[in-house]
Amino acid sequence: MTTPILVLEDDPVTRAELCAMVEARHFLPLAAASASQAIRRLQKAPSPPLVAIVDWDLSMASDNTVTSRQVLEILDRSFPACEVIVNSSQLLSAHAQQAIRRAHARAITVVKERGHDGLFSCISRIVTVSAGDLSIGCRGHRSYAVHVPTSQVFHHAVAHLLMKEWWRKRPDGKSMTAPTVTFSSEAEVRAVQRLADWLRQCRSTVAVNTHGHRTFSLRVMPDTEAKTLNDSWWAQHPDGKAEISREKRKRTGRAIPDPAKLDPA
Repeated sequence: MTTPILVLEDDPVTRAELCAMVEARHFLPLAAASASQAIRRLQKAPSPPLVAIVDWDLSMASDNTVTSRQVLEILDRSFPACEVIVNSSQLLSAHAQQAIRRAHARAITVVKERGHDGLFSCISRIVTVSAGDLSIGCRGHRSYAVHVPTSQVFHHAVAHLLMKEWWRKRPDGKSMTAPTVTFSSEAEVRAVQRLADWLRQCRSTVAVNTHGHRTFSLRVMPDTEAKTLNDSWWAQHPDGKAEISREKRKRTGRAIPDPAKLDPA
């Protein structure tokens, strides 16, 4: 199964070009000509999208009952691990930029006039995320964190989200701190706690920092600090098993609303 990428674009020529470029990179395009159609595509998608390309100005769409802003809000609530790229025909006003940030604080804005190269350079960065000795791997429709030295994997989406935030704001890898990520559910918090133990189990140079109120960040440590932290963890867990739960992972996020029931913006 191929990893989906949502393509919400009201111009048929541009939509076809974007879908062709998505397919050329071995992803599955979820093409949508309107916001309501995009929501239906998300509802029927075989798996959560890795990336969503959202046209901010849907003036050519035949159905304007739902707006691009509402699609961004749904992506923020229901698909926290999805990277969102807002594709705009021109430089946006300060008011429009604020509206985008309110709907989806992590969305990246790309201007169409600069061509598709800028858009797909963003996607390339997303699928080649790394932090310290971790990287993101993909198999079929699933993405997961990989500890490169040991090839151990961690499958929950919280790892991908934390790594993407670290990479997006610290692409040179020089800074030892990262922006925080706030999760919406206790299930996600438990998954972050499992991630923290998994990192120690792998003797990784990456650690999870806790900031309270379901807020976390990743930190890349110098080798000496990582060795001290890992040795301490292994002294407390000599069998290396820790409290890493084998319970069935619950699906995170909220249900995708029916576009017919959404109030117009």
